[in-house]
Amino acid sequence: MQELKEFQYDLPDMQSGRRALANAWAKVPRALSREEKVSYREKVKRLLKEKKAVLVAHYYVDGDIQDLAEETGGCVADSLEMEVITEGIETEEQFRELTELGCNHFQGYFFCHPVPVDVFETKYFTGE
Repeated sequence: MQELKEFQYDLPDMQSGRRALANAWAKVPRALSREEKVSYREKVKRLLKEKKAVLVAHYYVDGDIQDLAEETGGCVADSLEMEVITEGIETEEQFRELTELGCNHFQGYFFCHPVPVDVFETKYFTGE
């Protein structure tokens, strides 16, 4: 459920150089009750575990989301200084969707199944 909130901000007048107070309205989600927060948190934890996934949160997001990421084996990433490797990519659809979300480092069966060390060395170190 969303509610309509009013925000005030300065609106510069480029011609006169003066500023005026302006209003804007936005639909924002209502605050969750403590019970709802607990319920959603447990649901996210369950889904992450079922999908063998982790949550990577940007450091600008709400502290509760950052805490949830760290509690479930994920991390809080600074998008300007930290690169994240997305693991467990098994399908082209997963690869495409994650690429669209901005991921650029991947690992998983979609790219290569495990190989013996000698095969890996031959393929990647000697170029044969």
